[in-house]
Amino acid sequence: MQNSWFIMKKYLSIILILLLTLSAFTGCYLLPKEEEALAPPLLKPVDIEYVTETCELGDIEKLIFVRGQFRPKVEHTLSFEKRGGILLEKYCSMGQEVKQGDLLFALDTETVEQDEQIAFLRYEQARLSYERAVSLSRSTFDKKMAEINKDIAFITYEKITNEVEKSKIYAPIDGVVTYMTNVNIGDYINAKLNVVKIADVNELRLIVVDDDAKKLSFGDIVEVEVLVNNSKNTYQGEVVLSPQDRPENMEETFENPTAIVEIKNLKSDNIRINLVGKITLIEASAKDVIVIKNRYIQNYFGRTFVYLLEDGVKVERDVQKGITTATRAEIVEGLEVGDVIIVN
Repeated sequence: MQNSWFIMKKYLSIILILLLTLSAFTGCYLLPKEEEALAPPLLKPVDIEYVTETCELGDIEKLIFVRGQFRPKVEHTLSFEKRGGILLEKYCSMGQEVKQGDLLFALDTETVEQDEQIAFLRYEQARLSYERAVSLSRSTFDKKMAEINKDIAFITYEKITNEVEKSKIYAPIDGVVTYMTNVNIGDYINAKLNVVKIADVNELRLIVVDDDAKKLSFGDIVEVEVLVNNSKNTYQGEVVLSPQDRPENMEETFENPTAIVEIKNLKSDNIRINLVGKITLIEASAKDVIVIKNRYIQNYFGRTFVYLLEDGVKVERDVQKGITTATRAEIVEGLEVGDVIIVN
């Protein structure tokens, strides 16, 4: 019995092994056949088209632009130097042409003028007494005393007359009134207060101040453009004073850094005081040099270079700049005429 069970178990094991083997072969047969991988397509390199520019010789100028205001070369600021008082009269107006010696302003000196008249009469009295003493051949003592009285009377009269003159302002030159005080007639005006300015408008010059003045140097030759009656007039000028070249013994003083430009052949009939002039100075220039646009120049980690096209290949070339403006630069080293720069 046991032998029969053992033989049956052995046959069952063999049958199970055969079934498993058959299942494995059948499964492999049912799977789809794996396709062979295709080789990737070969891509043709894309041709790069560069926008280029060929190096040529040219000219470059670096310009400085500043503005100045026309002011008179000769201008006198006048005041009552020795005394103040009640303003009696104004004998001029803004922009008025005056002649040397014209009375411009006067203080009220009614009391002083009366004293002047009395002093003049006393002087005349003393003078006549002296002449009478001389004509009558009086003693030396009498004549000397008469002479002394005459001199005292004259000194007194002269002093009072000077006081009257100190209360008046006269034009020191032929010119034009460029400033007047706003103090009204009848108001008190202090001594040494700027009352009126007289300028010679036939000699004008350009005054440049502050930071613009510091851009100019003594001896610079400049071009000055002035717009008069919608017409542009161009003149040549020369810087005769700059903040950095100011003479130590110069008497004329300015509150701010100042440069002065004098203009040759200035037509004063067309130019007025306070008119603005545009000044152009050539700071640096070069002719027949290689000049390229600034946007072609690359700056990277301290290097300055351009891209060139050599035999169809893009390469880098270090360059050194010279004169540089807002849009262009002179190349003093690194490029030659005929080199092809890659623009884009």
